Amino acid sequence: ITGISLMPALPRVLARTNGFAGAGSLRGHFRVEGLGDGRLYVEEGFAPYVLVRLREGFVVVNFREPEKTSALYDEMTRAWPDRVAPAAP
Repeated sequence: ITGISLMPALPRVLARTNGFAGAGSLRGHFRVEGLGDGRLYVEEGFAPYVLVRLREGFVVVNFREPEKTSALYDEMTRAWPDRVAPAAP
């Protein structure tokens, strides 16, 4: 993990490269505007989103309940305080 941030919105998904996209759920490998190729495990329209930057790529995660997403972010920032990055675009 090279960085952790909380995003208020999900950037535009450009392509699904190997994954599932249906009923507002995105699971698997995607190309995302401004981030490149990485993995999404998100429910669209349920901000915020936790962005975890890796040496190669990224992972974005959220839950339908915003408080669960915020709790995950808080837990990750306590575990890796030196990896907290400014809010992503």
